[in-house]
Order: sequence, then C-alpha cells, then structure tokens
Amino acid sequence: MKCFICYAHQDAELMAALESILLAGQHEVWHEADWMIEANSWQRILKQIEVCDIFLLATTPNSLQSPYCQSMYRYAIALNKPFMNVMLRESTITDPLLASKQVIAATEINNLIAVQKINLIINFLREDMAAQKYLPPSPRPRRPDLPMTTTASPMMPPSVSTRPKKGGGKKISLLIGMGVLGSAIVGVIILVMLITSLSNDNRNSSSSSSNPSGSSGSSVNASVTRIDHNVTWNFTNTMQVTVQFRLVGYQFQSVVVGLFLYWSDGTPISCEYALVNCSANLGLAITGILTPNTANATLTQPFYVAYNVIPNRGLAVDNGYVVAAVSLDGGLTWTGHSNRFEFTIQFF
Repeated sequence: MKCFICYAHQDAELMAALESILLAGQHEVWHEADWMIEANSWQRILKQIEVCDIFLLATTPNSLQSPYCQSMYRYAIALNKPFMNVMLRESTITDPLLASKQVIAATEINNLIAVQKINLIINFLREDMAAQKYLPPSPRPRRPDLPMTTTASPMMPPSVSTRPKKGGGKKISLLIGMGVLGSAIVGVIILVMLITSLSNDNRNSSSSSSNPSGSSGSSVNASVTRIDHNVTWNFTNTMQVTVQFRLVGYQFQSVVVGLFLYWSDGTPISCEYALVNCSANLGLAITGILTPNTANATLTQPFYVAYNVIPNRGLAVDNGYVVAAVSLDGGLTWTGHSNRFEFTIQFF
C-alpha cells in the first residue's frame, strides 16, 4: 500500500522509526517534512497525498504547530483519505478537524504494542477500503495554496534586504553577484548532500524492501526457549514467551517475527481484545520487527501475552502450545517455524 507520512523536520528520527515499520510490512512509503518547501515541490507533495492509500500524520507538538503539516493533513481529510493519527510525542490537539480522528498512541514507537497497533489499524483500513468506505469526494476539493509563514526563507538570511537602494547600482550588482556565487556554492553543497543521501537510501532500500529474500545463502529459524507465567508487564499479568531468532544474510534488513498460540488440540486460540493481531486462520498472533546488525545474528525477543486476551473455555486450567516464526513479506507468509513449546494457562 502507498503510505504518505507527514511530519515536522525536527522529528526526523521518530519518522524514520515509523517508516521502518511500514517498510517491514512491504508498504511503499513517501514522506515529506515541513522544510525547504517551495511552489513546485508543494504541488508534488499534494499530488502524492492525492494518490496515497493511507495518510499518516506523525503527531507531535512540532507537527501540530507547523502550517505546512496542518495544510497537508487538512487536505488529506478533505479528500476522505484513510487517516492514521500516530501520536509519537504527547500532544494537545486543538484543531477540531484533527480531533475527530482516532489517536494511535505510539510514544514508544519501538515498543511491541505500538508496532502491533499500527499494523492492526492498517489491516482495518485495508478492509474498509475494500468495502469502499473511503470513496473520494465529488467534486474533488481545490488544492490548498502553499502556506505563508512568518519565518524567513531558509535560502535567504533575514539580515539581507532584497529591496534596492536609490543610487546603489554598483552595490546592488556586487550583492547580486555575491548572491549568485553564494547560491551556486550552496547548490553544490546541497547536491553533494542529496547524492550522499540517495546513495544511502538506495543501500537501505535494497536491504529493507527490494530484496526481502535476503542475500545468497540466507536462512532464518526460531526457537522458543522458555515461558514465564504471572509476569507483570504494562501493568497487567502476562505470560512471557522468550524466543531466540537466528537470521543469516539479513544484515540491516527489517523482518517481521511472530508468535502463534494454539490449544493442545491444534485449534488456534482466538482473542477477545484488539491489542494483538487476530485472524480466523492464525488466531492469536503477536508480531514484532527485528533488524539484525550483522550478517549472522542471533537475537532474543520476548513476547508478552496478557491473560485477559485468552478466552476461558470454561476450565480453570487448560493446556496449549506456542510456535514462533519469521515473515519476509510483511506477514503474508511465515517460515523458519520453531519447536512447539507447551504451556499451561491458569485462569483465576
């Protein structure tokens, strides 16, 4: 799916974490910050909003105060775009238009629950789009103008006046010449930075999305090592399942890892609440994202299962088992399945 991330330039690090979640889900990501925007690029941004499948606002105090971000998300809402209001920093929303959109709390963006929420909402939006709940309005709303800000243009220091002085022709020519030379130097610097950035982006994208199958000789496997009961996590009593994943040939690539729960007869355990991913075939499935730093990595990942998401089938005690696995296509298919690790669920 085509995802558009709107964010404030001060929050680039948070946006990158959000982007990695989307890339791991095999989504196409376009992101635009509220910086260095001029008329031509503004029209290009609006075009991307028009063609995106999902609009994500990286909600922070910075983005809420940005006139560019405000104009972008208001246009997305006017277009009836599937909208994700992802709160990455505690913020107070005063715009009634934005306040009407459900907030997805993700102040700890790398937290497993935050990742689950984002993936779950995307799945819900995909179903709503299939049911044609997000049809574009007719006629289409007019494109918003480039917001006017009170701050000086980044390419023009506020101390430099552009108004010519009477009788200052030579000085003006000198200033123009210096301005042209300065602009050329700045242009060269920006060009070098863009080339470097594109080179890094190409390396990263080839690692994270364009080559999901990994390098030659790559392999994945999972092993459930232990289960601890009555662990307090996120203020609830949970079952902690520790899984060891071995990823060979996936250095700097984001892969989805998952834990699946079954009753002892092999029936998938269903769930009662929406903090975890559930489906008719997989039942109770908890997913996360791992990004190994080495070509041959062994990573340990804990999964937390709140007891109140496991339905009581009328018994005080019941048995089941868990299986862990790895997905290289954003959760569509799973490989490297672990051993079956049995457990006993105790209801109180």
